[in-house]
Amino acid sequence: MNLKDKKARVAIDLSFRRHHARVTAQLLARFGADHLDIIEEALLAAFARAMETWPYQGVPDNPGAWLTTTAGHKVIDTLRKSRHWSNKVSDLLTIELDTFDEMQYHADMQPELRLMFLCCIAEIDPKDQMILILKFLCGFDNEKIAFVFMSSVLGIDKRISRCRKRMKTKELPELKPAVIASSSPVVKRALYLLFNEGYHSGVSEDVVKTDVCDEAIRLTALLLKVLKNDLTVHALLALMYLHRSRLQSKIDELGHLVLLQDQDRSLWDRSLINKGLELWRNSLKGWQVSQYHNPSSTVVLNRLIAKSQIKVDKQLLGDALQLKDDVNLKNYPYLYSFLGDLYFQMDDKQSTKNNYQKALQLCRHASDRQVVENKIAALD
Repeated sequence: MNLKDKKARVAIDLSFRRHHARVTAQLLARFGADHLDIIEEALLAAFARAMETWPYQGVPDNPGAWLTTTAGHKVIDTLRKSRHWSNKVSDLLTIELDTFDEMQYHADMQPELRLMFLCCIAEIDPKDQMILILKFLCGFDNEKIAFVFMSSVLGIDKRISRCRKRMKTKELPELKPAVIASSSPVVKRALYLLFNEGYHSGVSEDVVKTDVCDEAIRLTALLLKVLKNDLTVHALLALMYLHRSRLQSKIDELGHLVLLQDQDRSLWDRSLINKGLELWRNSLKGWQVSQYHNPSSTVVLNRLIAKSQIKVDKQLLGDALQLKDDVNLKNYPYLYSFLGDLYFQMDDKQSTKNNYQKALQLCRHASDRQVVENKIAALD
């Protein structure tokens, strides 16, 4: 089926995020990490080729396999033209890159898992490990990564460049117990960041990126296959499923954010809730307690919001004000919007307005700003 240019661009963008990790991992497994630069360039060339052809020829039945094959041929072409600076090229030139059929492409999970742990080699700083996972496994561009870590794009560029040099000296690690045990905490943290980016996108006008959330869930479920006895992975995946279950009710028809108390609970996905609860129960079967078990700052805030639906008093306000000292909520607009709501119910109009204005300053999305602006307008 032929697609118009706009629809094709949407399909290509979706394919990039959905298949980036798998394609990168399979090419690294085939050609080696020492050709990482060439693989990155080839993958970008494959997406550019998709942009040129898909609007006219239609999206392939298996976009991931198409991208893998197209990028793989580009790698071979580049190696043939650059044989004088690589001693290993002569061996690689004998590779016959077969087209990946759908079963092979979707069944081969090992390279992706190995790529996760390549990003977490001991020679790389823990913060840089998370940056690499977001870059190579999650398909984040440098602007998104810079926002996640509150850094400049130039700073992220430099860090990735330094790490890339270290990665090129390594092979994809075998999934041995020692490797998994030492690196899995960083992998889990990066996947948690990825889910948060999708759940409330920081650098896009899209309030929610459902496909990004689903990609984080897919990668975490993949990790669970090699960490079946790690209760923290059960807990992390449980949190993802439970939050994902509410996404359909989080945005209204106009693309505006719907507050928790106003969400239509009939839209919540019961199957995802059941999966999340089952994983959560599994996570409580031992003594292993993690940050994914303990309530995060946002979870505490959500609990206070739920309590406010029953009763608002000075004790509740005091608990909410204490959250202002939490570094994770320092620039969180929903905290100040909630404080404004509390002061409004306590008939303190000046404090209400001050907190709403603070929330408005921190809002990054047009839909969020609209919600707060409506609250401010209602004060007049």
